[in-house]
Amino acid sequence: MGYRWKPNAAQKRAYIESLEAKKQVETHTTPHAIRTGCYIEYFNVAKGYIVKGSVTNHSYGAKTNQHTFTIDGVKVKGRNLYPNVVKHIQGEESNLVSY
Repeated sequence: MGYRWKPNAAQKRAYIESLEAKKQVETHTTPHAIRTGCYIEYFNVAKGYIVKGSVTNHSYGAKTNQHTFTIDGVKVKGRNLYPNVVKHIQGEESNLVSY
């Protein structure tokens, strides 16, 4: 059985405050692929503010099937990025993807 994180009262309050802050930000899902070279602005729920930067790397996990992005040196999981996108400017690699 794995470790389960149990937040204390202060951590719970901080998380609730960050969710309230997210309600003030207009997020959307992007119709385009997010790939290396794209400029992204997204709301980080864990930290409670908007993170801005360029995608320097993206990959799919072989074992977990999890899409992971590196945005200016910070790794972000796709499940945390996609629903919280504020702004997406396509890069060269993203323009090559067709649907």
